[in-house]
Amino acid sequence: MKYLHSKATLLPLLVSFALALFSCGEGGSASSYSDVVNISSVEISRDSVLYAEPGFLQGVSGAFGGAVGDTYIYGGGCNFPDIPVADGGQKVFYKSLYALSGKGESWETTFISFLPRSLAYGASVSLGGGDMLLLVGGVGERGASGEIMMLSKMTDTGEIRLSKYPFALPFGWYEGAAAEHGKSLYFTGGWKDGELVTDLYAFSLRSGETTKVISLPDGARLQPNLFVIDGYLFLFGGFFPGGDVRIPGEEPYVHRTAWKLNLSAPKSWEKLNAPEAMPGSPLSFIGVAVAQDQVSGAVYAVGGVDPVLFQDAISRGYLLKKAVFRRDAEAEARLKEEHRAYLLQPESRYRFSPRLLRYDHRQDRWNILKDSAIFSTAGAVLVSKGDELLMIGGERKPGVRTFDAYLCNMK
Repeated sequence: MKYLHSKATLLPLLVSFALALFSCGEGGSASSYSDVVNISSVEISRDSVLYAEPGFLQGVSGAFGGAVGDTYIYGGGCNFPDIPVADGGQKVFYKSLYALSGKGESWETTFISFLPRSLAYGASVSLGGGDMLLLVGGVGERGASGEIMMLSKMTDTGEIRLSKYPFALPFGWYEGAAAEHGKSLYFTGGWKDGELVTDLYAFSLRSGETTKVISLPDGARLQPNLFVIDGYLFLFGGFFPGGDVRIPGEEPYVHRTAWKLNLSAPKSWEKLNAPEAMPGSPLSFIGVAVAQDQVSGAVYAVGGVDPVLFQDAISRGYLLKKAVFRRDAEAEARLKEEHRAYLLQPESRYRFSPRLLRYDHRQDRWNILKDSAIFSTAGAVLVSKGDELLMIGGERKPGVRTFDAYLCNMK
């Protein structure tokens, strides 16, 4: 099923101007960059006939996304379509996959297929220079998945086909990150069969064998970011959600550290400078959408939550679990009310990052390409393809998703 948008409106937002170049400190901090970035809105079809899962039109976060050749891929994910999360709404997961293709004012939305089950918070990994896309793991109403699905283009028809990869992970896995290098899929962070992941694994794309490579340098990380440049694996972001409430010292925290690992001799992690937007203003890399171009290797990041507010939120959740465990009804009621008040704030109060960044691994620095409220999302899909970056969906505030899409052209 296809829909062609011959009159789609591409809004010129923040049209073509170069940011003034200035330094924001030594390695690890971000600086402004002189590239010109044009941003246009992309008209994804909102015709309900196209969507077998109506709630998908409200936008999702934690979705799968990437590119197969010249076609963008987007699907899966989750949202709260009926009752707001602040009022006790239940999270709904999706299994539809869609293709977006086009240029200029003409964009085509195509339904590809359904995943075997509804999933969110898996990993999307490009193979073959962008000719194939793997959808790895994820979680849904039926729990965690270890399956790997593959999207590729049919040579005779040009259509995108979904198929099951010959091998699967040995356990259900989600809320982690993955990257491909040397015919292996490296993955870490998140959960495996209900336990926090504290190791880096290598999954052989040829045999399906999974082996432990090395332990993480500073413990478990949920929702980290992982990418490979010049044979080095880079690890940014994530948070520890808190452990057993009966054990002191198991409180949650945001990871401020970043690391890299030489994959040709993965014996020890090398600590990087803590990423900053400017001196004293840390980048949390939680809820950040990261994309790597399959040709140039350039790495981009967009959005993400405010680290201070997020730390308060996960600490409150941990204290709530403690109150429930101790049967402290007064503390439980107070913390629930505080959490509800937190969820009811206007978008601007959450201070989601409005920055589009590019990583300079030689100087260990994130350069600011653009500031715009458009980028103030968490859990969006970001796809890099040549001089184009496509951002789709994500949260505008906790529990509230968007279906908007934007194309960034960098010349």
